[in-house]
Amino acid sequence: YLVELKKIEMWSDVNAELSSKLANNIAKRVQTINSQIMKKDLTIALKETNKLLEQYPKAYIFYDIKGSIHLLKGDKKLALASLKKSLSLNPENVQTEKIISVLEGKKQ
Repeated sequence: YLVELKKIEMWSDVNAELSSKLANNIAKRVQTINSQIMKKDLTIALKETNKLLEQYPKAYIFYDIKGSIHLLKGDKKLALASLKKSLSLNPENVQTEKIISVLEGKKQ
């Protein structure tokens, strides 16, 4: 996730020490989300993902996570909305584009 976030240039206005702390904080938060997903506590995982999106609304990778959580919850419509938002922020994301196509029933 951190590699993808760096592409968004979230750290352009911060020094190296602050950047490292920010990256570690985000990594811990994503780890917590992944842990909640593994525990099948999808409501908490979604809540935490939404908090990240409030802070980093241009971080398309978090929309991918949100879409995955919606899929696990069985909500295809909300999953598609999140994945399409991700793709709008990063049109070069081939993986997300493929998932959207599959969910919409388009042939690959």
